Amino acid sequence: MDRAIIIGPFGFLGYSICKAMLDKGFRVLGISPETRESGKFDDEKRLEIGRNANFFEQANEEWLSEINKTPVPIIIPFYDYFMECSEANLFEDPLFSKSLCTLSPCPSKVIFLFPEQFVHQKPLRNGILKQFETFADETKYLGPEIFLPSLYGPWQPDEYLFQQILFPADDSHTLCPGRESLRDALYIEDAASLCLGLMEEAEGAFLVSSGNPEGWKECLQESLLIAGSKDRRPMRAEKAGQELLKKAGKKTSHGTEDGLSMVCVPKPMEIRAGLENQCRQYERWLLGQML
Repeated sequence: MDRAIIIGPFGFLGYSICKAMLDKGFRVLGISPETRESGKFDDEKRLEIGRNANFFEQANEEWLSEINKTPVPIIIPFYDYFMECSEANLFEDPLFSKSLCTLSPCPSKVIFLFPEQFVHQKPLRNGILKQFETFADETKYLGPEIFLPSLYGPWQPDEYLFQQILFPADDSHTLCPGRESLRDALYIEDAASLCLGLMEEAEGAFLVSSGNPEGWKECLQESLLIAGSKDRRPMRAEKAGQELLKKAGKKTSHGTEDGLSMVCVPKPMEIRAGLENQCRQYERWLLGQML
């Protein structure tokens, strides 16, 4: 695999996957669905990867001539759409159906990146795959399905709990803690790197893990400590976090189901260091907005 189509290259996970591919020399076509609202970091992300000659936002003649000769996998970071509460719009987007039907004409695999909650929400997951089948033709087949826990790190959107704790926003931002996994937390670049390896070499269904059964709790606690050290008072997010912490305490770590393999990140980013990277990126972004 040396090229790919990503449906949503500027989402939290989609961007990290895109960047990881470009760093390895992949040629990437990023399709931004028309129904997705632009994120506050999209312009900066576009500038960062737009300098790479291997990144395309439009299927120009060069791209089309290449994909007619070789299969091109289509990557759908459904995780981002779920966390943005916009998953219902994805299959209604005209660019989505066009991407599946025309931008990868050779027999190609479609790779879904799901939130790990979908491991146990089989009716919802199966419904999504059934919707996908209505768009796909005989040239498309499902590649590996990858399930991811809560993700944190640079470029985390305001709606995520850890970002709200580290940088409290006003009440106009809707928290989505009900959509975050309470079992584990994984640094975004670790997740992207592991996903890339699975997409290149594996088939089947995989649950990605940090290897730390207390990962989410530790990430929450470190977020609160960092916010406290900076005299930030994330009252709304802290309250939501404490409520989720109680729920997390009642949950048990689930094992793998039939056909699902657990894959651990070999050397995960230390939680404190990852959160500090998240803070530095956001602080640089804030400074850029002031200039």
